[in-house]
Amino acid sequence: LVPYIYSMNYRTYNDGRALCEPMYYSYPEKAEAFDCKNEYMFGSELLVCPVTTKLDDKTKTAATKMWLPEGRWTNIFDSKIYKGGQEVVINSPINTIPALAKEGAIIPMSADEGNGWGCPEHLKIDIYRGTNTTDFYEDDGESGKYKNGEYSITKMSVKEEGDKLTFTISGGKSLDFIPTQRKYTLEFKDVESFEE
Repeated sequence: LVPYIYSMNYRTYNDGRALCEPMYYSYPEKAEAFDCKNEYMFGSELLVCPVTTKLDDKTKTAATKMWLPEGRWTNIFDSKIYKGGQEVVINSPINTIPALAKEGAIIPMSADEGNGWGCPEHLKIDIYRGTNTTDFYEDDGESGKYKNGEYSITKMSVKEEGDKLTFTISGGKSLDFIPTQRKYTLEFKDVESFEE
């Protein structure tokens, strides 16, 4: 998730939006958003709710009650889809927590070996059905040259129209620190079937 987190940290720098925000920051018109004490937006695309309940001995899962805003929400671990505008209970095994991608979420990730901080040679992008645009931010990760404009912002957009889903990558700059032969893997999530 380093590319996603790095882009969200640029959003913090540029727009003053925190990486982790309480629900009422994004949904101030909803009374339910003020009652979510354990739930937060992780960047613009993910809704997270840490597990704070005891593991059930029989099911080996822990139940977490969450409020979901309107729209479609997809659990990034098991791909289960939830309808928003209601409270749900998510049962999680010990190695996961409820982490849901919003409708139209675009999540850039590194598919390089290891857990490096540099600009990935192999960029994996998880794309969820819906309509959305997000900025993918990159800089050299070491200097303050970004203050002089030495950074790249690539626009990523997904658009759902009927049974057609279109994903677009545009913009960005060719800079020394960005790989010239980058490999892209696009993974369309919450899609039941497709034709090439």
